[in-house]
Amino acid sequence: MFYLTIVHRLLQDRPEIQRELKRTGALRSTVERYAVDLQTEHARWTDELRQRRPASSPTQLASEALELAVQELADRLGGVESADEAGLSLDGVMASVIRRTPPG
Repeated sequence: MFYLTIVHRLLQDRPEIQRELKRTGALRSTVERYAVDLQTEHARWTDELRQRRPASSPTQLASEALELAVQELADRLGGVESADEAGLSLDGVMASVIRRTPPG
């Protein structure tokens, strides 16, 4: 679900792409496909960073890897300069997920 939220936020910042996907009925499948891609790239970046800096904190490596994976996806989608400009810092995304997660 976390990856779906990130992809959805990226597409919200690209209303022309989002409108076209809605119009063609491809929004859901596209979001799901990009979420899987994002998860795969996050894992790849985590492994790569772990190999480069084995003494680093796993949490720090995972955070950096997510930022890199999100930036790659944002670059692929185009239209917004960077993930940070789109409000997709890791802290921002986590706050958004926490706000949307029901208690319990």
